[in-house]
Amino acid sequence: MKSQIKNYLSVTKKEWNGLVVLVVLIVLVLAAPYVFQLFRKDKVADFTNFDKAVAQLSKAGSSRYKS
Repeated sequence: MKSQIKNYLSVTKKEWNGLVVLVVLIVLVLAAPYVFQLFRKDKVADFTNFDKAVAQLSKAGSSRYKS
């Protein structure tokens, strides 16, 4: 009985190698987003010119409607 269970649950060399490759691929896929974040630089947007333009437009628009 014990030998039948052992034969049923045994893993061949090919199966073991396939399992190792599968585990390595899963780990690489799960680690990819974290590695990507390390090398990615976030671009910071500078809105100072935009804010100045909005202020000028709102100033021009308000002076236009005052007359």
